[in-house]
Amino acid sequence: MIEQKPAFPIALSIMEFIKELNIILGILDKYLIPTTDVEKKLNQVIETIVRIRHKFRVEKDYKTSDWIRAELAKVGVKLFDAKDKTTWIIEY
Repeated sequence: MIEQKPAFPIALSIMEFIKELNIILGILDKYLIPTTDVEKKLNQVIETIVRIRHKFRVEKDYKTSDWIRAELAKVGVKLFDAKDKTTWIIEY
């Protein structure tokens, strides 16, 4: 049997749903919400890098954009590109 991965838009929708559900239930806070100053700063740094990468994508500088994606992947940051937005996770 061949295992198929879910299409990206579906995976992104599921991730957004889980985040919204967590707002109500709060059971995933320790996994989704940065709790220490270091985690908050790390999130800010990653968000800044993602915004810079988005600018390169808009300017169609895909070489630089792909390089940034690859460098982030090396340190465990996985990017998910949608038409107007990029989300990310840290893989452990």
